[in-house]
Amino acid sequence: MSIQAWALKILKVKAKKGSLKKAILHALWAFIRTYIVRLGFLDGREGLMLAISVAEGTYYRYVKLIYLK
Repeated sequence: MSIQAWALKILKVKAKKGSLKKAILHALWAFIRTYIVRLGFLDGREGLMLAISVAEGTYYRYVKLIYLK
């Protein structure tokens, strides 16, 4: 089982509801947390790519919740 599928099961068990608004806001927060709070900007291009990747994964996880409900 992939990490993404595992996280999706946890969100589903907690009865989280997915919406486009939630997907965008969670993805934005994931980017800010990774790039600014965790000082990803100090890593330059690699930090930016990592922050975008984390935000994209978070976005897709919440979009999948929309289709599961």
